[in-house]
Amino acid sequence: MAVPTPRTYVAAEFETATILNGDIRDTATFLLGPPHCYAYRATDVSIPTSGVWALASLTGELYDSTTTMHSTASNQSRIIAAETGLYTIKAHARFAANATGARGINIRKNAAGDQTLGTDLFFTFSLPSSGNIGYVFGSVDVQLNATDYVEMFVNQSSGGALNLLGGVTESFMSARWVSKL
Repeated sequence: MAVPTPRTYVAAEFETATILNGDIRDTATFLLGPPHCYAYRATDVSIPTSGVWALASLTGELYDSTTTMHSTASNQSRIIAAETGLYTIKAHARFAANATGARGINIRKNAAGDQTLGTDLFFTFSLPSSGNIGYVFGSVDVQLNATDYVEMFVNQSSGGALNLLGGVTESFMSARWVSKL
């Protein structure tokens, strides 16, 4: 459903069911369920090269309110803006236990699967301690045009291969439309 455009009324205009449905019902329906999506990595995957950014393929979905924001069949790394507006993007990556090095995530807009392209939206690193599992997470509000997309890139510097853990709550990215621009 597109973002409703409120009607401008004129003097002595009669309200009809069509007008009221378009202005009140459709607006309330949109605001109660704006475009939103939650995609996650379903299984563990090895991040083979220490210190190199890897595109996170999100192979599962918890929800996609529009059925067009994420695909588990093609471009699995992308969450695509369904409508132009301000979106809250959340990202979380969980790595296998290893006390060496750092873990990072980078969220980019329209990067075409390449961490050096597109627009950098969010970047953070964390340091695991005592061999504990490394978590990296964050969120950002960003203006997106319809069909813009965001991707998550992950990085680990353990000195060797290290698994990015799969599961609904382990490695994921979500997007939710917040408002018009």
